[in-house]
Amino acid sequence: MTRIPTLRIRLAMACLTLLQAGCSTPQSTVAHEHYDPAYLNAEAVDALATGDRGTALILLERAALLAPAEALVTENLAALKAGGVLRKKAATTAHASDTLPPAPEPALWPMQ
Repeated sequence: MTRIPTLRIRLAMACLTLLQAGCSTPQSTVAHEHYDPAYLNAEAVDALATGDRGTALILLERAALLAPAEALVTENLAALKAGGVLRKKAATTAHASDTLPPAPEPALWPMQ
């Protein structure tokens, strides 16, 4: 009778090891991706690139519900409905600080 509990413990340990080995992706990274409008937008662009228009529409509609003020998502949703081209990232705009030369470094010791 003493062998049955040890066998159950070994079986439970083997099952836990297999479960841990099967979870190669951490749960924290997977759990919140479907709440990220930028991720959903990127996935929609990839889905449309593979020809899956329905999935792209679903992903963009979900992203638009999560972030209605996100300009890229609303533009891509409108472009998809009109049959246009989707963008993965927002267009970058040049700032005034990008064109100015760097500020001079301060002196190590004050001059008198």
